[in-house]
Amino acid sequence: MEEKKEKKKVYNIDGEEIDFSNYNLQEKITYESANFMRRLCAFFVDILLVISIWYLMSISTFAKIDDYVANLGINPDDFTNKEVLSEFAQLYSKTIVKLFLFFYFAQLMYFTIVPAIIGEGKTIGKWIAGIGVVHSETLNELSPSRLILREFVCRTLLETVLIIPLIVSIIISMFREDSKSLHDILAKSVVIRTDLYDIE
Repeated sequence: MEEKKEKKKVYNIDGEEIDFSNYNLQEKITYESANFMRRLCAFFVDILLVISIWYLMSISTFAKIDDYVANLGINPDDFTNKEVLSEFAQLYSKTIVKLFLFFYFAQLMYFTIVPAIIGEGKTIGKWIAGIGVVHSETLNELSPSRLILREFVCRTLLETVLIIPLIVSIIISMFREDSKSLHDILAKSVVIRTDLYDIE
C-alpha cells in the first residue's frame, strides 16, 4: 500500500502555519497586485480630492491674512513700524503651520474614513482604478486599527512629515514586483486589483 505523501507546510512571515483547509483562504490565496501605474493614477485622483478638502478647510485662514495684507500700508509708517512687521510675521508663521496641519488632517481623514465607507480598502481614486487595500497575509479587508497604522503612523507621520521616507517609498514601489510601498510593508497590507478579484 502506497504511503500518502505528507502535505508540505506553508508558513507566513511570522512563522505561523497557514491553514489551507479554510475555504475562504483557498478562495483568496491567489490575487493580482496593483501595478505602479494604477496606484499612481489612483493617488493623483485622491490627492486632488485631499487638496480640495484642504482648501475648503483653509478658506477662513486665507481670508484673515488677505484682510491683514489689504490693510497693510494704509498708514505710511506700517512698513517701518517694528510692531506691525512683527505682528505680520507672527500671523504669517501661524498661517503656514495651520495650513500644514489642515493638510495632514484632511489627508488622514480622507484615507481612513473613505475606505471605511466604500469598503474593500478603497478610496475614490482606488475605486476608479479598480484597486483596493487588503491584509497581505489573509487578503481580508484591513481592520480599523491596521488602517490607522497604515494611514496615520506610516503614511502621514512617517512619509508625509519626514518626506525622505516618501521618496524611498516611491522608489520601493516602482521596483517591487508586488508594487508594495513602505507603508504597505510596515502595515502588512497589499494593494490588489479588485476588478479581477472579489475580496468579499
